[in-house]
Amino acid sequence: MIGCTQKEEKFWELAIVGNTASALSPDGQLAMIGSINHGGSLWRLPAYERRFNWNHQEGVFSYLVAAAFSGNNELAATADNLQTLVLWSSLTGEPQAFWRAPGDVSSIALSSDGNNALLGLLDNRAILFNIKNGGVERTYLHADRVNAVAMSGDGVMVLSGSDDYTAKLWDTATGKLLHNWDMGNKVVAVSLSANHRFAFIAAANSIAQVRDTKTGNLVYDVNPHAEWMGRGPTLVSAIFSDNEQKLLTGTTNREIKLHDLQQKKVIKHWQVSRRQAWKPTGVAIQALAFGQDQFYAIGSNGLMYVLH
Repeated sequence: MIGCTQKEEKFWELAIVGNTASALSPDGQLAMIGSINHGGSLWRLPAYERRFNWNHQEGVFSYLVAAAFSGNNELAATADNLQTLVLWSSLTGEPQAFWRAPGDVSSIALSSDGNNALLGLLDNRAILFNIKNGGVERTYLHADRVNAVAMSGDGVMVLSGSDDYTAKLWDTATGKLLHNWDMGNKVVAVSLSANHRFAFIAAANSIAQVRDTKTGNLVYDVNPHAEWMGRGPTLVSAIFSDNEQKLLTGTTNREIKLHDLQQKKVIKHWQVSRRQAWKPTGVAIQALAFGQDQFYAIGSNGLMYVLH
């Protein structure tokens, strides 16, 4: 663990009050938010230019509950609290498809080409949905609501995390359950590395782990003191670097950490600013991305942070 906590270099306001959902494109060049006050919008970085308003009904601000970009950055998906699912072109801003989701959506992951969406539902299902043409392709079952989903960059595996305390890794082609990890508490965040080598899993008891997707074994204890220190900030977001050597994580308490998976340690640590420093409000880190020489994060307070 490093001793020095750094502050972000810069931040920009993307929403006046805060976000209900947000996402960053894999290359860190696009940001998508569901604002509490003005619905959905797409921003281009680093110009911090608001390009498009993305709402599901003309003249009405949508209450977005989940958002995601495709791996090629060309498409994005949004889901609202009315079970509406929309596929957008991030190039033109135009909607590509409107669908009725097969349930109340908690989370979304898009395939690299944007053809399929993995939906976490508030019932006990994760659904692989053909978002371009419509239709459920596979259903992955838990014993309780699904909070978080992830899809590997190559589309070979999907990962789902649930209130049933488990994270489950599935083979996309066959639907076979590959691993079932019991985290001892509700699973709130999951992520898969680009070539499906690693799985990240975080639970509400602050326990977070990186697992080997082939063997299922523990590779790295992301928050090693969680069990004996008692409950601390919960990790709610994570992303692997393209080369699968680094991991960026965010918590409910403004903390962002860069982990080296080869050295198995934290190599950078930031605590981002509140919107109003004198108010003891929490800031959950909703989305993260690796840039070329910097890192990006979006907080639930509507601020976009740039880290070095």
